[in-house]
Amino acid sequence: MRRFTVYLYNGLFLWVSVFLLSGCGASIKSASPNSEMTLFASSAVEEFTFAVTGPAESAQYSWRVTGIDASGIQLFTHVQQSDEQTFDYVVDFGALEVLYIEISCVLMTQDSTSNKWIERDSVTWEITSHTDQEAPHWVGDVFVRNMNDVVALEGMTSISGSVVVDDISFEIFDFLSNITEVGGGLVIEDVSGLKRLSELGINGIPASLQYLSIAGNHDLTSLIELRNLQSVEGTLLILDNTLLESLVGLDNVSFIGSNLSIGANSGLLDLSGLENVLTVGALIIIGNPALTSVSQLSALNHVSEFFTVIYNDSLCTSDVEALAGQVGLSSTDWDVWIEDNSSCSLFE
Repeated sequence: MRRFTVYLYNGLFLWVSVFLLSGCGASIKSASPNSEMTLFASSAVEEFTFAVTGPAESAQYSWRVTGIDASGIQLFTHVQQSDEQTFDYVVDFGALEVLYIEISCVLMTQDSTSNKWIERDSVTWEITSHTDQEAPHWVGDVFVRNMNDVVALEGMTSISGSVVVDDISFEIFDFLSNITEVGGGLVIEDVSGLKRLSELGINGIPASLQYLSIAGNHDLTSLIELRNLQSVEGTLLILDNTLLESLVGLDNVSFIGSNLSIGANSGLLDLSGLENVLTVGALIIIGNPALTSVSQLSALNHVSEFFTVIYNDSLCTSDVEALAGQVGLSSTDWDVWIEDNSSCSLFE
């Protein structure tokens, strides 16, 4: 559940940073290399040097290295605190099973009243492995955050691996419109201003994906462009999409091999779109405050791992218990966790 805390932290951090910077003037003035261009490692092992300019006195610079895989999961994070405004990092993509590496520099200054170190500003770079690709077939995974990532996709129609679109730094446009085949998973995360997936050029996707993650897209209102999807071999994650009211667009999905995870979608009213889901690995529904019904999972007949439905303030517990019974489980089973939903329980 890494993203629950990450999204909350990032939102608070952004607000606090803007407020503090407006008053104290402590900020990173410049950064090298250009942080709006993804860095490509041309060999398996390569050294990069990062530098910022900012205040020197009463300041610390926290350098953070994070490795992220093709499904958007953080595999490791290393932190180095210092007063140095430069940082050398040797990346070894041959030894790391990551899609990309984030290098972040966080400027901190000491509060004169509390003597606590407070984060004032930050800058982040991305490094990914560069391999020569020959259009129209891209071999391996694709990572898109900056405009030079889009340029690298020119002429491509198929991706043998996964497509990860994460926190893009440029104005939204349909740069995926020519991609007709994806052999791995699809990850669309933290894309500000995205209302429909078609705005990225997603109008038809394969019948099967290795995994699907739609997370942190606070302006997204529909998943209708996913209507061709029939099965997800791994996890299907719908997380922290503020304006999403239903899951219509997933109507043809019948099989989910791993987790069906639905969490922190503050506007989600019901699970419309999941009427044809027959089997999942684990069912995880957490922290959707407006969710009133799970009856749309009427076809679900098998949960192979665990059943967790908690912290959904508007969801009647008796409905959740009925769903557990539908798949042959009981609220007293060790792998069933039903808690802190609405209080209308069958057992009260």
